[in-house]
Amino acid sequence: MMEGYCRGHEERIAEIARDARKRKIGARFPQAEFRRLEQAAAAYFRAHSDDEIDLTGTMRASLSISEEARMKDAYVAALEDVSGHRAPPSASDPSAADSELNALYSRLMGCSPYGGLSGAPTAAGLSQTQQVWVGYRDAWVEFGIKVQSATPRARWRAWITSQRTETLRGVPMECP
Repeated sequence: MMEGYCRGHEERIAEIARDARKRKIGARFPQAEFRRLEQAAAAYFRAHSDDEIDLTGTMRASLSISEEARMKDAYVAALEDVSGHRAPPSASDPSAADSELNALYSRLMGCSPYGGLSGAPTAAGLSQTQQVWVGYRDAWVEFGIKVQSATPRARWRAWITSQRTETLRGVPMECP
């Protein structure tokens, strides 16, 4: 039962260093787009950790905190990559990325909650998180275009869509 409390404490400490890194690179970015991305990221990370993680057991708080921290770490690393013009990768195919995401999302929407237990991810939770993610995706694309105007919009979209697909692959659902 204390696992969540301990993990929360560890995360509060880790967040100090993460936020310092983010502030350092964030000062170089266009502020309006960066603020919009920050708001969208916070909403998406919270929705994902609330609705797409198995919260059925006694470690639910720890799992949720850990997943949100993982997403925040990846987000700050992505911002650092963008700042250094290392993102998005050039190999992303926009139509393939959309097709792969849509196929996986459709399959998951037909699945049952993991173990049929309260606290397990549901189709309704996936749907709500997907709507929040669309705002996050759009904020990333607008931010990316502003920071690296030579990078096509489709490439930014494919990059963030591929990340969402990887996240959805980890959602524990019972599928036929």
